[in-house]
Amino acid sequence: FIAGDPDNALVKPQSIVIAESVANKYFDKDDPIGKTIKINSNRGRGNYIVSGVFKDLPTNTQLQFKHLISVDKNINENYTDASYYSYLLVNKQASKKLLDQKLDDYLGEYMPDYREEFPLKVWPLTQTHLYSKLKYDYQSNRNINDIYILGLVAFAILFIACVNYINITISRSSLRAQEISLKKLFGSSRLKIMSQIFIESFIIVSICTILALMIVMMFLPTFDILTNVPLSINLITNPTLLLLLIPFIIITTVIAGSYPVFYLSSIKPINALRGVFRHSKQGVLLRKAIIFIQLVVVGVILSALFTTVKQNKFINNKNLGYKSENIIYLKVKPWIFAQYSVFENKLLSNPNIKNVTLANSFPGAMMSKQTYYYKTIDKEEKDIMVNSFVVADSAFINMFGLRLIKGRNFTNILQNDADNYVINKTLEIGRASCRERV
Repeated sequence: FIAGDPDNALVKPQSIVIAESVANKYFDKDDPIGKTIKINSNRGRGNYIVSGVFKDLPTNTQLQFKHLISVDKNINENYTDASYYSYLLVNKQASKKLLDQKLDDYLGEYMPDYREEFPLKVWPLTQTHLYSKLKYDYQSNRNINDIYILGLVAFAILFIACVNYINITISRSSLRAQEISLKKLFGSSRLKIMSQIFIESFIIVSICTILALMIVMMFLPTFDILTNVPLSINLITNPTLLLLLIPFIIITTVIAGSYPVFYLSSIKPINALRGVFRHSKQGVLLRKAIIFIQLVVVGVILSALFTTVKQNKFINNKNLGYKSENIIYLKVKPWIFAQYSVFENKLLSNPNIKNVTLANSFPGAMMSKQTYYYKTIDKEEKDIMVNSFVVADSAFINMFGLRLIKGRNFTNILQNDADNYVINKTLEIGRASCRERV
């Protein structure tokens, strides 16, 4: 917190806590505490008094917000509303298994109809981003398996680089063997020779690491645009990265320099000076084995790349049942709803815009859920059916190229279709055996 009391900032109704960037944007250098901000959104509407200012959150956090508003906890007594996220601060000794069991018991006692369809489970916040499988989380999550795959690919590329270094060493083995043999003849110990080769490998790996960091930082902005993921590499503000680079350089040095150190230093001077090493079966077999391993790794990487490209091509070209080309999605401010017809006509007056539709979501995005009760023919007790739905106007079906099998589309008169639904074929088949259709 930069200003305000974090313990009591959201106690009073109509209070708001804003980020430092928001405070600078709207209040410049003035003290924002006690000032009024007007909000017009679905989650909060009206005038709010600024009660605190907090530092802007980093981009690599699961929770991303610019302001927090006070909420009346008793404002909604509908227990089936899943529009809010609940966060629990528990003791370090708390058991996830025990908490899950208590929540399940609570559902069984107070909400038995929702016990199977909407189970309550707790999840550690530190593991949410990579390990959570929640479908409707606060932010879209990643899969830890993707990190493992990318790490494996990076290790394979590093292994190929080490193999190339060893191949170069082998190609220069005769010169290095003669050099090392002369040093041995002049009294250098094997330990001193091993130290020299290790230092050489360490210097080469360190230079390559610095060059790699420079190349990564050079192309990082372009990579951010392609992936839409803000990334940054700053060794000053993030010393942990620097600490990780040190063992990385050491391990790479050991892998890349193991052959020169333990093999070349063991060659007898007389054999090296006579050139026996260059024509020995050991050197030839070792080179063939290393080249073979390198080709295998390259082949695996290329096969994986080819499979990934084909998979992406399949996903991009698969018929999803609706049109998605040349469609732009815009988030409309709530105040536009009151004058939506004017806004729609203004858009349609543009010759480059063929159609406009209003909806609270679209195919492929997060949709609202609705719960239905129904009775099947086989049993009398109620079952729960949960379906995704979109609230849309009459232009939605034509916009996305949906094909009506039965019935009709919505009309432009809202009152005529306020209680009407257009369902897909899967939902129709699922409800075919119901006695009571909702």
